[in-house]
Amino acid sequence: MAKKTNKRNDQPKEKQKPDFHTQVKYRKISIDELKQIYKDHIKWIKTKRKEGKRADLHLSNLKGLKLKKAVLAYADLQQSNLFRVNL
Repeated sequence: MAKKTNKRNDQPKEKQKPDFHTQVKYRKISIDELKQIYKDHIKWIKTKRKEGKRADLHLSNLKGLKLKKAVLAYADLQQSNLFRVNL
């Protein structure tokens, strides 16, 4: 019996990797840099976007951090590694 193939590239289905398993290169952020980003973000929220800066943490590796009381409303966390982050 012939193996089923994918029409896109004629590879057997079991050997083709799904798109969501692609390697992502996360940004490394130091604790000091993260503190400054957070400080600017809080200022941005408190001044209703007039001062400070929105937290841009997209594609960041935040794995295992303790951010329990952090206010991250409106922060950009797209595709960030939040594995075992204590929110």
